[in-house]
Amino acid sequence: MRGLLLWLLVALGACAQKEWIGAPTSAASRAPRGGDAVVLLNELTVTFSAGEAGPIAEATQRQSAQLRQPNDRALGSIDARYSPQFSTVLSLRARVRTPDGKSVTFGRASAIDVHPEQAGVLYSDARVLHLTAPVRTPGTVLDEEVITRYLEPRLHGFTQRFGHRFPSAETRLVVRAPAGWRVEHLARVGNQRIEWAPVTTTTTDGMSEMVWERGPLPAALSEPGAPPLPDVPSVTVRLAAWLDDRGARVEAPRDARALSSWLDTLVRPVSGAVTETDRLARSLVEGLTDDTARARRLYSWVRDHVQYCAIEIGYGGFRPHPPRDVIELRYGDCKDKATLLRALLASVGVPSRLAVLYAHDGVPRVFGLPTPGDNFNHAITLVDLPSGTVIADPTSRCAPFGELPPSDQDAELLPLERDGADLMRAPAAPPEASTLVSDLRLRVSPDGTAEGELTQTATGSSATAVRTQLLMTSSGAREREVIQPWLALRGVKVRLASVSAAEPAELAEPFVARAQLTVPAALEGSGASRIVRASDVLGRILPSLPSGTRHAPLLLGPRMTRVRRVHFSLPSGWRASTLPPAIAIDARALHVDSAWSQSPDGVDFEERLTVRQRSLPPAEFAEARSQLDALLAAEDRPLVIHASAP
Repeated sequence: MRGLLLWLLVALGACAQKEWIGAPTSAASRAPRGGDAVVLLNELTVTFSAGEAGPIAEATQRQSAQLRQPNDRALGSIDARYSPQFSTVLSLRARVRTPDGKSVTFGRASAIDVHPEQAGVLYSDARVLHLTAPVRTPGTVLDEEVITRYLEPRLHGFTQRFGHRFPSAETRLVVRAPAGWRVEHLARVGNQRIEWAPVTTTTTDGMSEMVWERGPLPAALSEPGAPPLPDVPSVTVRLAAWLDDRGARVEAPRDARALSSWLDTLVRPVSGAVTETDRLARSLVEGLTDDTARARRLYSWVRDHVQYCAIEIGYGGFRPHPPRDVIELRYGDCKDKATLLRALLASVGVPSRLAVLYAHDGVPRVFGLPTPGDNFNHAITLVDLPSGTVIADPTSRCAPFGELPPSDQDAELLPLERDGADLMRAPAAPPEASTLVSDLRLRVSPDGTAEGELTQTATGSSATAVRTQLLMTSSGAREREVIQPWLALRGVKVRLASVSAAEPAELAEPFVARAQLTVPAALEGSGASRIVRASDVLGRILPSLPSGTRHAPLLLGPRMTRVRRVHFSLPSGWRASTLPPAIAIDARALHVDSAWSQSPDGVDFEERLTVRQRSLPPAEFAEARSQLDALLAAEDRPLVIHASAP
């Protein structure tokens, strides 16, 4: 499902005008300065009309851009995505206009037709026409035009972004539909809906035409740690109602509940239990009488024994394969694994439902217009136990039953039911459910070197994350590529003593690594006074935040608690004089504190970070940055120790 939906998220499409039109180079003067290039025109035109088997959409994406600075990667690569059952590229062409007035035109014959790169997809009928038109000389203009026809309007909408990584002179969305047809639109900035009504007219041929237009526009801001183009307005449109060939009115799903029912019709034919699933389910839960224990065992089997791999041909991007095929082949994509789990649960009398959501990178997507392609990219299972519903994601490589990966948490999800279901939200695990604790004990010698032991323990999604990395890494490279970076120590020689098994467990278990350490320079200086810094051994608990005014949210990562403790056992007669002051930061998004303390044989440093939110809003950034700078300074602040006189 995920592979097919990705190419549906951005529509490429169609215009009634067939002549070649390139934006005049004079448009460059209307665009703000800055950047290696300037977009003269970015226009998407979508025309809905009646086809032989139902409504179709033809869309034209037209863009003209001028190179300002020498940069081989700024312009010249054009991709037209399509899937034979649902869409076809009617036209693909590009023209390069050089400053001396010469022009070269490239057509579809110059493009290569290939499979797009899709992680985890064994085979898909999704295709991409790739055309390269070299642009090297400043002042050169590249005109592009892609015309695509779409055959199933209920699957997706068409989106135009009013912003680009380069400054833009003119950006436009034009939508045409026959009289009596209904087109819905939604304008947003990020997840926030905005009011933006189109200019609506009736064309000479009786078509209704809606136009959204803006320009000139500065280049979209690109800030470290920000979601992609969060400050750029976008408009999405979809065909909501049309007339069939007999004049009867047909409607697409009008809301989330209707969409739930419609999607259920796609998965229902293969959702029933069959003999193979009955036999397998009974053998797996033999001796278990509790429904929760049964569900946990079946979930763990699907998670561990069915490799993620997708085959998506036509409606195969939405419709799961039969459970018996998934059992036999031992691979499937998210909807295959979720549907197999449903069938196994049904075989032992545990009710469940399929649900879809948008797996995200830290910013959950808010439901927009009721189309699957714009709202969902992942399928999971809702297990309805007597104690309540458990949301289970058997695609996750290592998450135990009842734990959702961070990409699912907070997401709006839609159960698929015959009569439809309302949207619900996946729960967010509290910070204390995912922990990473480092306990370091060092014995410091008079020459400044130290030896000791480290115990690092992860629970919740922190444990799941490191186990997943280990499973995706060859056994010979796990220590170097996973464990050593995970320990995250500076200037330390590590000899691993023991590491928890990489394989996922049926019940949630901590992941623990123990190591012997040698620190070549735990103390600085010479003579009777020395310096010790926590950051010399531990590194920093958070990186320095970028400077300047923040316009976009800063992604902080999953909610979690990070604790670091170091005990420095000092040589006999050595003692700290004055301890640095404790630091505490208590913001809405996170809490951090650190403190030094004396102990009978040395000094201790403890630091705790609690990430309460997935992202830091721009309005809170300046205060949080100043506070975190104080914390980082405290990590670097030296602690002076002295040797007593002999």
